[in-house]
Amino acid sequence: MTTELKLAETLKQLMATRSLDQITVKNLIELSAITRPTFYYHFHDIYDLLAWIFLNETIDGLDKAKSWADACGKIGRYCLNNRHLVRQTLQSAGKDLLLEFLNNNLYAFHMRRLAELDVKASIPEETKKQIALFYSAATNALITDWIDAGMKAPLAESTATIGKYVGSSLEDLVKGEVS
Repeated sequence: MTTELKLAETLKQLMATRSLDQITVKNLIELSAITRPTFYYHFHDIYDLLAWIFLNETIDGLDKAKSWADACGKIGRYCLNNRHLVRQTLQSAGKDLLLEFLNNNLYAFHMRRLAELDVKASIPEETKKQIALFYSAATNALITDWIDAGMKAPLAESTATIGKYVGSSLEDLVKGEVS
């Protein structure tokens, strides 16, 4: 296990019991048995480590999701499996790191899905990017609300609710061959 990964796992472990703002470098180095100079060799501060986590995390199966509901379900499962990391980050000064991570994953999914749906290749690339930006931002806002509410609503129910607003309208939009 690399030093970065060891520190990332330690931070996740600490976030299960404390807010991010309560975690210190001292806490991290004591629990991970890494020296302070080693921590600072790799990261400037805890938020730099948090950024590293979100730059290196992946959402299992999202790259193979065939539908919007499948993609949303995979993102939801990631959030549930990383509940403490996600909730603590959303409630901290590092909130933008989580929002960017979710948005980047949603954007990649929407771009891939648009390419699959646009079988006639009739939608200009710039238009696809604008559509993906719009749908990613909208979906991200709805997922963030679900996270912020404590992820208490069942994932399937939340996906269905979000789907009312976002889901099939992407397919309908492409069928209309927006340009």
